[in-house]
This record gives sequence, structure tokens and C-alpha cells, in this order.
Amino acid sequence: MAHSKSTSTPTKKTSKMLKVRKSKSSKGTKVSTSKNSDATVSKRKSNRKGKMVDEGCTGGLKLLKRNPVTMPRMTTSRILKKRLTVEFDKDGTPIGKNGDALQSYIGVLARSKIPISIESWTDKIIATEKNNIWETIRTSFNLGAENKKMVLQSAGAKWREFKCRLTSRYIFPYKDDPESLQFPPDDYRFINVDDWTTFVAQRTTDAFMELHEAQRARRQKNIYDHHMSRKGYAGLRQELSKTMPDEEIDRATLWIKGRQTKQGTFKDVRVKETAEKIETLRQKERKGDLTISGTTDVLTLALGTPEHAGRVREQGLKAAKKQNNHVEAGAMTKVFEEMEKKLAKMEELTANCLVVYMRYLHDVLKKSKMLDMIFLLPYNASSHWMLTVINPKKETVYFMDPLKRRLINGEFRVVVDTAIAMFNAHHNKKGHAAVTWKNLAGIPSQPSDKECGYYVMRYMKDIIEDIDLSFAEKVIQK
Repeated sequence: MAHSKSTSTPTKKTSKMLKVRKSKSSKGTKVSTSKNSDATVSKRKSNRKGKMVDEGCTGGLKLLKRNPVTMPRMTTSRILKKRLTVEFDKDGTPIGKNGDALQSYIGVLARSKIPISIESWTDKIIATEKNNIWETIRTSFNLGAENKKMVLQSAGAKWREFKCRLTSRYIFPYKDDPESLQFPPDDYRFINVDDWTTFVAQRTTDAFMELHEAQRARRQKNIYDHHMSRKGYAGLRQELSKTMPDEEIDRATLWIKGRQTKQGTFKDVRVKETAEKIETLRQKERKGDLTISGTTDVLTLALGTPEHAGRVREQGLKAAKKQNNHVEAGAMTKVFEEMEKKLAKMEELTANCLVVYMRYLHDVLKKSKMLDMIFLLPYNASSHWMLTVINPKKETVYFMDPLKRRLINGEFRVVVDTAIAMFNAHHNKKGHAAVTWKNLAGIPSQPSDKECGYYVMRYMKDIIEDIDLSFAEKVIQK
């Protein structure tokens, strides 16, 4: 059947112009008898048999019971120049009502603006379209340039999900019925005819079918399906922070809660057994019978599948790669051994030693439930290590220099002051006119010009062991 190659609706036979719904369970067609609004009826006209004809119908399959999400209110908001403010969790994931609206609108734009005939999201040919998505989002939400990567990553994921849904619902069940695949689905009228034709050809090749079967086999190995719907791990974490304010919400907790029903039960006995195994491992860890290090936490042990680079389980779609991954146990041991050798010989420490040592101190704080009280920020200037201790709630910065020099000025101080101002803005706190800087001159000093790194590590250790955080009073005038 010949049809137009323009972006307009293709020419169709009269019999194809009826708004019909084809399903897997019915080989024939049936006329939709659902009531339509006045605006919809005004666009219809009667054919010779008196049946209503939808002029905008693509002639393709219609499987959805309701129209797809288009979010026209966002267009209205842009016209009125009203932008929504989005709340983010500590991992940078959008949460709350406006966070849901942001994700939904990203999906609408990704589906409608990027052609499905493009095979890869990284194709440079769609660079302009991706930038347009970002600019449209910026006119609808109060987002900074630092959020662009997150928005486009989310758009790419939703675009790929859309293509998978088209493939599984509209192509594979009808691949032996070419007539049903001749036109784009009537459920998604924004799809261009040429793009649809190309997309169908791509998805029905032998190579793609082989890839599809391999992916399906891999998916069937996942026996731990979650029940979080669209809220994801970010939404679940937000809910749990309200219902469990005094408990640590770690990966294992998210894994268990994400697979429980509303009644707190498990639908699959295998999921229940794994959840019980997690609790058993937790008890052993509390008693000191189990030592956790690196990526080998209770969740990894319970699942029996080690983490690999680039994957962060139970963190959600938008978690940055490697963002929450721990240092591998073997790598940590190696760095500690390197540190011990250098300490014995008083040699210069590498940055890796300080990073791993800070990771160790972080684990100590985590077990003591002392996270997010203060921030330890080692600073290297002209090959000399110093330490700044930031208390954002008091808007106070403690300066610790092993050489006991005066307070620093310049760019680093401006950066710290700006970070505290951003912290206040994020927590809707007015804040003071200026940040208070205090020089802790009573700290132990390095004996020569080579021990600055060791003393900074000592300062961090002493601060963390000081549970009541009275370290400043002890050394400020000492």
C-alpha cells in the first residue's frame, strides 16, 4: 500500500480510518464505543454507514485503554513563566510531588522529541534534540546547570524503555501480520511514519531477535522482583526516613522494604528466605562475629552475587556509577599495607592513602551513627596538608595546620564559605552574614617539614574518637 513519506498522517483506506482496538486475544477488530468529550467529538465526522471517524487516527494499533501522558499543564506553566521547585535527596535524586512531575515530563519529552529510528542515545545526530529537552525542562523547573547530566541520563533511560515497550507490545505480537505494522500505533500519534517503518525493520532482524532472546533469558534469572511501582528507591528512602527516623536506611533495608507488600509480607518464598538471611547476618555483625569491608556488605553476602564496577544496587536508576561503591577489600588492604610501610619509614603519603583512611574513618562514624554532624576536609596547598573541619549547622569552620600558621585566605576560603551558603539554601535556612573561622592553635605540631600528612590523619582520628565533639574547646587555646 502506498503512503506519504512526509511527517503528516499517511493516506489510509476508509476501512482503516475507524478508530479500532486490536488485541492479542482477538483476531478481528471492534469499534470503540467509549464516550468522548465535546472537544473530541467535534473533530469527528460520520462516514457513509453513520459510524464516527477519527480524522487524527494513524491507522495503526490501539492497545491502551487511556491516552498516554502528555502533561499539557507544563506547557501552560511555561507560557505563564511559572517554574516548579524540585526537592532532591542526599544522593541528588528528585523526590516529592514536583520530583515525580519532573520525571514524568522528562519521559514525555524523550518519547516525543527523539525519533525511535535512532539506534543509540549517544548518536551525535540528536545532540540538538537532547539540548532542546534540557532547555525545555529548565523553563519548567528551577534547576541549575549541575542537573543537566541527571536530566539527560533520565531522558535516555526513558527513551530506551519506550522503545522496548513498543517492541514488546506493538511489534513482536504482530510480526506475522504486516498489515498491523504498516502504520505507527494510534496510541502514539507523534511517531512519524518513516521513523516507524525504520524502527520495525530494525526490531525484526535476526540479529536483534537473537539479542532480545539473550536479554529475556537474563531477565528471567532475576527472582527478586520489587513492588515499588514508579516511586523507586529514592521515593522509598523518603518514605522510610519518615517512618523510621532513628534507624539507618542502608542498601539491605531498601532491598527488603522494596520487596514487601503493604502488609509487610513477601509474595515469593525465595525473597522471604533472603530477607531472613539478611537479618541473620545483621545480628552477627552487631555481635562482632562478622566483619564487613568494601563491597562485601550484608546484602552482597545474602544475595551471593558480588558487586562489580559501575553497578550500584538498591540506589535507583539515577544513582551515579560508582558513586556509592566501596573500595574493594583487596584494594583497601593493599593501600593500608602501603600506608604502614610509609609510616614506618616516614615517607611521603600518596593521596590514595588519605582517601582510604578517610573511608575507614567514615565506616567508624557510620557504626556510631555520627554521620552528617561535621565535615572533614583535608586541603593541600603548595605540597602541604592542612585540615578544615566544617560544622554547617553552627556555620563554623575550624582550621588545623600542623605548622600552626595563621588562618588561610583566598580561593579555598571562598569555596568553603560558598558551600555553607548553599547548604543553608538547600535547608531553607537564612544563615548568618558571615561564616565563623577559628584557628585551632593548640593542636600538636609537626616536628619538621615532612609529617603534615600524618598529623592531618591524626587530627581526623582524634576528632572522630571525641564523641561529644568538644575537640575545638580542648585545643583552641591550648
